[in-house]
Amino acid sequence: RRVSERRRRLVESPSSQVMNDDHYSYTQEVPAHGDGPGRSEDGASSGILQTADDDTPPTAATTGQTASFANEDAPRADPAPGYPASLFQFVEQACPDGTAAAALRSFYDDHPVAAPDAQREQVLVALRAAQPAVPCPRIAQRLALSLLYGGRTGAAGYGAHVHECHWTGVTCDDNDHVRNVDLDDHELTGTVPPEIGLLVELRGLILDGNLLTGTLPAALGRLTHLKWLDVDYNRLTGTLPEELWDLQQLEVLDANDNDFTGTLSPRVGDLARLEFLDLS
Repeated sequence: RRVSERRRRLVESPSSQVMNDDHYSYTQEVPAHGDGPGRSEDGASSGILQTADDDTPPTAATTGQTASFANEDAPRADPAPGYPASLFQFVEQACPDGTAAAALRSFYDDHPVAAPDAQREQVLVALRAAQPAVPCPRIAQRLALSLLYGGRTGAAGYGAHVHECHWTGVTCDDNDHVRNVDLDDHELTGTVPPEIGLLVELRGLILDGNLLTGTLPAALGRLTHLKWLDVDYNRLTGTLPEELWDLQQLEVLDANDNDFTGTLSPRVGDLARLEFLDLS
């Protein structure tokens, strides 16, 4: 009961608001300084939210934003090993100042992915479809959430023209940073993508009761604000990544009813704030 109460408080904290507005679409004006669209508390919907009745793709006129194009004379650097080349090219063209590309390059330097990768190519198609409505600072979190939602059984798409803060289970703060992802019992399949480590403002990651397989990614160690990690009742295997014990804010680690192996690291004692641990 105490854990359930802490979960409720985590999701309903004043700095985070659930963004589930069935009528939101990018035909609304996008604020210039990240105030975010209107928020509502309708939690009855399920699945990835689709656009409102008007399915017209966004344009500069409807979003209030201007599309960006790369400077043809700008130098081109080769993508890092493990960095999806097509994603690199897309980010370079969409964000010519180089900031977003540099951040992703740094991430993939530490957490390379195998190529070619059909799922990431599919997500890239959705990212392209969402332009120019997804500004450069949000591309990384959009990528991470799209990969996570992409494992959903029967998913028809990624809500290309819907703000990712309006996807079911996603909670964002007033600056459109993802704070909580709650996708329990959503029939998610596949693996937990390493790109989850791009959600650096994340406080809660709740993925229990799905069909996830593979190992937990080491990139979870990048989530230094994470307080709640719940992956119980899945089909996860391997050992818990050593990077988990770097999460000094972690209060709940619930990973029971999986197929983890190995011994528990003595570094679990480093988690001074940990209140609940279940690895049974």
